[in-house]
Amino acid sequence: MSLDRVLLVKAHMALAAFILPVAMLFVITGALYTWGIKGGYETQTILLPLRESMQNNKTWLSALAVQELNRRSLKVSSGVEKIKQAGNSFYFEWTGAKLDVRLESTSNPFVAKLEIKRTN
Repeated sequence: MSLDRVLLVKAHMALAAFILPVAMLFVITGALYTWGIKGGYETQTILLPLRESMQNNKTWLSALAVQELNRRSLKVSSGVEKIKQAGNSFYFEWTGAKLDVRLESTSNPFVAKLEIKRTN
């Protein structure tokens, strides 16, 4: 009987070690959300004139994004760079912890739209 009780107490402690932090996370984040304290983005959209039409090349798009971020004194995003297809067109996306960058083509092949989202 004492072996079953020891096993039961150990199982209870192990479950409590995982469930209590999760429950506290839900309580704290739920309270913050209820009080209106939420994260968000500050979005800036810029139309960039290009010397050549936009290319489906990650290196070229990354260099253009870095050049524009440096021009605006913003740190380069810490995340992963991706090229995503959207119908017949494509866009370049670079997401990170504090900055998201999206570079996409417009109806004019010599103009690109740069969208910079900063967390606040």
